[in-house]
Amino acid sequence: MEPGDEIKTYWFESNGLFYYTKKPYIEAIESPDRFIEVFRSSHRVFVVILAEMFDKLKRDAGIETEPIEKVQVGHWEYVLISNR
Repeated sequence: MEPGDEIKTYWFESNGLFYYTKKPYIEAIESPDRFIEVFRSSHRVFVVILAEMFDKLKRDAGIETEPIEKVQVGHWEYVLISNR
């Protein structure tokens, strides 16, 4: 991430991201409409999202991006995506 970039989550909150990113606030996006708004913003945004939710957004909202990173935490699979 570069100065001015944001990081957000989709449908979950992660206290660990506060620790690792040193960000004072990380928005937990809770609706597809808000996700689309964020994803189409003019500044760079990173989103951590469950892989199954990412697949659903790709199908339902026509999101066309590939994950930057995939990681398995316990039985949860997360992906990191960006709008740029």
